Amino acid sequence: MAAPLIALALTGCAERDAKSEAPVELTPGLYNVSLGGGGFAQFSGEKEGEQTLCVREADTEALAQQFATQYFTMHPGCSNSPRASEGNSFGGTMTCSVDPQRAQGSWVIDYEGTIAAEAVDITGRMTIELTPTPGTMSAEEEAQLKMGTEFMENIPLIVSAKRTGDCT
Repeated sequence: MAAPLIALALTGCAERDAKSEAPVELTPGLYNVSLGGGGFAQFSGEKEGEQTLCVREADTEALAQQFATQYFTMHPGCSNSPRASEGNSFGGTMTCSVDPQRAQGSWVIDYEGTIAAEAVDITGRMTIELTPTPGTMSAEEEAQLKMGTEFMENIPLIVSAKRTGDCT
């Protein structure tokens, strides 16, 4: 009797393989969107905590990639290169150039996400490649930039959207 109970308990712990699932579409309705990752919301210019979003039926097909574009875009010059979806898994790369007057380089966010009928979860990791333009920063500013870059590269950027009901 113990073996079936152990097997049952272990199956509940198995990690989801969204790539092998039959694709689903998001259910229209009211979604609670939360941002996480150590100050990511503040960095991206979004409000801390949670936001609500009404998703209409016409918006459900492309919504997962739209979440990535909306929350991972640092400025209007960023570009998103989405990968083809596999099952209920999607991902891509967001690339943003930096202010060329201060430094040369880019911010690159590689992201992976999953879709369920009533949820979208996305995790991104940032890589920052910067070379300060000579004469634009003091040694102290360059050291702070390096420290900030290392900090940002070590935190996950998380977007989570869960359906909470119907739009009113």
